[in-house]
Amino acid sequence: MRKRQIITIALLSIFLISSCSEDDSFDMEKFKEENAYEGEEFEPSEESIFNLNSDWENQNGDTVKLSLIGGKPTILAMIYTHCEYSCPLITADMKELHSLIPDKRKEQVNFLIVSIDPIHDRPDTLSRFMKKEKMDEKYWTMLTGTETKIRELAAVLGFKYKKSSLMDYAHSNLITVLNPKGEIVQQINGFDSDKKKIIKEVLKYTNED
Repeated sequence: MRKRQIITIALLSIFLISSCSEDDSFDMEKFKEENAYEGEEFEPSEESIFNLNSDWENQNGDTVKLSLIGGKPTILAMIYTHCEYSCPLITADMKELHSLIPDKRKEQVNFLIVSIDPIHDRPDTLSRFMKKEKMDEKYWTMLTGTETKIRELAAVLGFKYKKSSLMDYAHSNLITVLNPKGEIVQQINGFDSDKKKIIKEVLKYTNED
């Protein structure tokens, strides 16, 4: 029993040193329970994500609401920045989608990435990630929020995720297209999807001029 306690304390110490949390009474079991989405299969909501009237932080540390993307179509993904597996592929897909939009219409489309890891993905982390990926703030926004807010957005999008280790998550490979009202109009789950089909849907809400 004592050996098990020592191992548990050691693991907690490693995690707390590597995290951005300022909570000295961190409860790992509670964290894992609250952060793992293990519910039944569910469909994305028909409601606008703007109905989630919650506050988020962007890559600059500014407090914003999801409605900041209102008025333009949005291509949205949920990832975490230190992911070494599917997230880089999702990011690459998002960047490819951005490249497929005609230059004269790029400013009419939002690209939004929301982190599912609020412990490690703080605004400064998101800012560094965007610089590394050469994401221009003119077109791209990244957000981080509390676990509750992330779970709520994930539920609306039909995005499933759960914590698989101290640092990693198992999650859907989902890219969502929202209309200017924040309603879901198209989604792809997986890679090698027809990106031209997505662009065609997005461009319905833009002007050629």
